[in-house]
Amino acid sequence: MATIIGIDYLSCPELLPTSAVHLAADLGCSAFGISLDPYAGDLRAVHGRSLRDPVLQRETRDAMRARGIVISMCEGFMVAPEINITDRAGDLDILGELEVPVVNIFSLDPDRSRTLDQLGAFVELTSGRGLQATVEFLPGSPIQSLSDACGVVEQIGAPNLKILVDFMHLCRTGGTAADLAALASAQVGYVQVCDIPIVPVIANYGEEALFNRLPLGEGELPLRELINALPREVAIGVEIPMSNQGLPPFKRLASSIAFLRD
Repeated sequence: MATIIGIDYLSCPELLPTSAVHLAADLGCSAFGISLDPYAGDLRAVHGRSLRDPVLQRETRDAMRARGIVISMCEGFMVAPEINITDRAGDLDILGELEVPVVNIFSLDPDRSRTLDQLGAFVELTSGRGLQATVEFLPGSPIQSLSDACGVVEQIGAPNLKILVDFMHLCRTGGTAADLAALASAQVGYVQVCDIPIVPVIANYGEEALFNRLPLGEGELPLRELINALPREVAIGVEIPMSNQGLPPFKRLASSIAFLRD
């Protein structure tokens, strides 16, 4: 089992980072994931305070020291036609100051050449700040499968670029535990776990991914096989957005943390 188990941002987007720190500690986790922008997947503001605010940064560091919690990763970086990733250099400076170990990016740019160029620029920006970069694959995107992600990482050839594996995206694109086990441990930079039905019950993939995943053990994924196939040293983040369920964060997440501890 991973030595770092965290609560990822979309599991509790309504919480300020300071409250997310206390939630992670109360659940017996060692880490929590962040986004610099307060959003709930569809870019609606949730709590209205960004970690770009030095005051919130200080409050978050204080809470982390008090509870013995670290940041596991940051998400919210994207390749898209209207975005130049170099414009996010200042955000990466902030993440370096916060000692964030992993920064994730995905692509919605259909131009593969531009996707690779932007990922290459992102890798350079993160490397220069001592940050590990991960690239996430997801259905319908230019990097839509584990094999696609492996190809991109190989083509870019940067030592600080690895793959983020999200169990939902993996299984919905035909990936298996055997595929995970076949990866070299150095290829996997971060893992996000959740549960879902094998056959979608929600037509819109984005809506399901952002708002309607299931606690571990309540869906149909072969979770034990998937978890056992992971490198032992990789950090795991629980990403179970259930904002339509009406439950407070602790109740939404407690059973999933218990599942990982079993």
